[in-house]
Amino acid sequence: MLFAGARSVHTLGMRFPIAVAHLGRDLGILRVRIVTPWRLVLPVGEARHVLECSPEVDLRVGDRLRVAPGHAASSRHRARSSV
Repeated sequence: MLFAGARSVHTLGMRFPIAVAHLGRDLGILRVRIVTPWRLVLPVGEARHVLECSPEVDLRVGDRLRVAPGHAASSRHRARSSV
């Protein structure tokens, strides 16, 4: 799950660990860590987005996220129409 505009996340109430990647403006990965349940992940200064995913995903610092145009537009549309 991509949290656009977020710099920190938490795992309060979660029952399993997740991978958390801080992303820069260009969606490049700045930092990756595995976070256990009931933790607060502090902001990373230059981060502009946060990606949460399964710990098994192979994320590395320097990788760049690519968002498919159709997926981003349709999820924004659904979010606006449900408000």
